[in-house]
Amino acid sequence: MIVSFAGLTDVGESRDHNEDGFLIFDMGLSQDLPEPGSGHPLDQRPLLLAVSDGMGGASAGEVASALTLDVLRQHANGAVGHLGGMDPAGLESWLAEGIRQANQRVLEAGRRDLSVHGMGATATAGLVFPGAVVVAHVGDSRAYHLRQGQLRQVTTDHTFVGKLVGQGQLSPEDAEKHEQRHVLLQAVGVRESVDVDSLTVVLRPGDRLLLCSDGLYDLLSDSAIAQALASEGQAPLAQCRALVTAANSLGGFDNTTVIILHVE
Repeated sequence: MIVSFAGLTDVGESRDHNEDGFLIFDMGLSQDLPEPGSGHPLDQRPLLLAVSDGMGGASAGEVASALTLDVLRQHANGAVGHLGGMDPAGLESWLAEGIRQANQRVLEAGRRDLSVHGMGATATAGLVFPGAVVVAHVGDSRAYHLRQGQLRQVTTDHTFVGKLVGQGQLSPEDAEKHEQRHVLLQAVGVRESVDVDSLTVVLRPGDRLLLCSDGLYDLLSDSAIAQALASEGQAPLAQCRALVTAANSLGGFDNTTVIILHVE
């Protein structure tokens, strides 16, 4: 299975610094891939994708997101060559453990340094290998899957409003405007333990995968996101730029980070 991919992060129009970050890590070469890629062979070189949105004010959010991504990078680097025999359930457990390790590292860093005490971050990660992506997730960054023009959010927001939607007490439409839509129930580095959601999504030729921070979906509707992802003839980087530009044109009130992957 061959894929192309790109990632982009942007400070937006209102913030003076960027607390978001992203990771694209080549499990075959054991290195980051900061530049867009095409013709990438997943059978030889699975990819770890991750988006993290920090919180905590001043520089604390940047520290939390960077540390979260660094722990995931180390977790992936230590597993190179050892994941081949795992089934999807085993891979889900492995990826979730990486986020749990990040939780401990961020929590400990905040305790050691009072200037960043109370910081935290979201973490949405995807391990992409032939035929599927394993997703692990904490917070309100998201993973989306597009097939034949149909967009599906595959993660569940760990927010107060997301819980109400899941319980049927609030409609998704009302949730988009709710004043408490960003109140997180879970985040990396806030409590001693964190419950990590994990799942596996089957990938087929023509599918597209999006990981993003809330700076994107707060301003763009699902239909707008789907239209951008489904655009024919556009490479992942062009689609990343189009989505970020669209978010900024609507106010750009937050940092925006996106990773897009095409299954060729």
